Amino acid sequence: ACSVRVRPTVNSCERDARIASHRIAGLGYPAVPRKKRLSSATPSILTFVDGVYQPFGFSTDLENVERVEVLKGPQGTLFGRNATGGVIQIITRPPSEEASARAEIGYGNYRTIDAAAYITGGLARGVAMDLSMRYRDQGNGFGTNVATGKDAFDANRATLRSRIRAELSDDTAVTVAGDYSRVRQMLGSVFNPAFGYGTLFV
Repeated sequence: ACSVRVRPTVNSCERDARIASHRIAGLGYPAVPRKKRLSSATPSILTFVDGVYQPFGFSTDLENVERVEVLKGPQGTLFGRNATGGVIQIITRPPSEEASARAEIGYGNYRTIDAAAYITGGLARGVAMDLSMRYRDQGNGFGTNVATGKDAFDANRATLRSRIRAELSDDTAVTVAGDYSRVRQMLGSVFNPAFGYGTLFV
């Protein structure tokens, strides 16, 4: 479902547990006709986090976002890939030697627990590290499996991202970053018994 509107002409939609699609001024995924769509197809709007391409669109459950840049139009020359519709570039705040931390937790419908935390601090003079964490668990599904009687369409996801930045001189800095994400989500399938006569969602 569409959940993020960055600006009036930019929408972000989560198509399934692994893939997010974006549209800029009406352009975006899919880049192929509906009947020929594949979840592995390269979208026409690409996502980058700190200059690193995110092949599945979202490793973006980040707690230290500084800004989001939206680049319209073909960006293949600048980013080295054929982004025919544009690029969404997410820039995160660099780690700080000054120690700080924050955390939040929420509880919502369908027994959903949403927790997030961000920690940063110095490891040595000129060396800083941060850690961004997010966890979301939907305890109850949106529906019921009529065959088993169990909840259906529940979701559980966890994301970790960390960076180490070392300032070697006034003009040189080295950054090492890594991220991990895990998504467990029950998906359904859409069938068109007859084109033009509705759909069946299972």
